[in-house]
Amino acid sequence: MKTVSSLLTAHPFANAGSPACGASPLFRILWVSDNADADFGHLYLLSPGSHVHLPAGHQWAGYLLTFPEEMLLMTGCRHFHPFASFPAAPVVWHTAVNGSCNDTGRYVRRLIASLVRECQRPSHSADTLLPGLLKVLLVYISRFCQQPQPSEPRGADQHLFQRFMHLIGEKGSERKGIQDYARALAVRTDVLSETVRKVSGYPASHHIYEHMIRTAKQAAISSGASMKEVAYNLGFKDMAHFSKFFRNKAGMTYSDYKKAYQTI
Repeated sequence: MKTVSSLLTAHPFANAGSPACGASPLFRILWVSDNADADFGHLYLLSPGSHVHLPAGHQWAGYLLTFPEEMLLMTGCRHFHPFASFPAAPVVWHTAVNGSCNDTGRYVRRLIASLVRECQRPSHSADTLLPGLLKVLLVYISRFCQQPQPSEPRGADQHLFQRFMHLIGEKGSERKGIQDYARALAVRTDVLSETVRKVSGYPASHHIYEHMIRTAKQAAISSGASMKEVAYNLGFKDMAHFSKFFRNKAGMTYSDYKKAYQTI
């Protein structure tokens, strides 16, 4: 089983030109402030594949946390805003924080500093302490990053895409192919496919498969469900087909993934 300390890295961050600002296949939380005004800082949440350019002309210093999606699943925080709202495309979420007049922002900074200290301090209790600290941090970030009120979609294409994504996220749905979603939305398959690609930049199958693999990973990590149970719940009738699908998406077999990340 992979340990939390092997999945989570946390260290001090300095200088805008650091490679840490570049693209990465992992999730990252970056807190930086100008040395001239340590109370005023910037919190960045970077989804896999994204990068950030910090404003020039400042001496930035702070902390950087890096972790795979499995850490969000292991802590039960993948559905928290803003992580749940991160689409397949790389996204950077940013907010400026005045720590001198914002208790939540100040506490977020302290939690990140605590995680950095624990990651750098050899300890047998690290794998027990770090998940709790990370979960508290993610909860506070979720509260600090207020979820925007849902807005009316602009145009018919946006409206159809939002309905499509809502259907994908429905619990207990056995829809698997784009034809199933097109039928549920009362549109032609080619219309749905073209609209989804136009709005998101990805084919409909990409969004469907991303949701399916994330659901399967969550089940493997937190429920102890067998591969047969997970495959059935996702609408797969052929275990060999599901096994190949999971291995291609997760990079390992279902049983190996379960052994590596299972938390129960």
